[in-house]
Amino acid sequence: MMTDSELKRLAQSSAGEWFAKSRRNVDRWGVQDTCTLLAVAQEELGEVAQAFLQATHERGDRGRVLAELSDLGAVLFQILESELKR
Repeated sequence: MMTDSELKRLAQSSAGEWFAKSRRNVDRWGVQDTCTLLAVAQEELGEVAQAFLQATHERGDRGRVLAELSDLGAVLFQILESELKR
């Protein structure tokens, strides 16, 4: 189990990565409205769940879970930005 300090470092590192990925998403797809981003987040959450279940029950790649979480985190940053600009 991770200590609070280790978890905090991981969260900070992940947040930076997710923010950078959110910028790349905007560069690629442009600024999207919150409704569109919510649909994207729902799809990404489904991919997280699928990757987790495959890793847990079908000897899937645990690294894919982290990759899908990163995609979801980026979209959540985009939603946050969209809502803060309203």
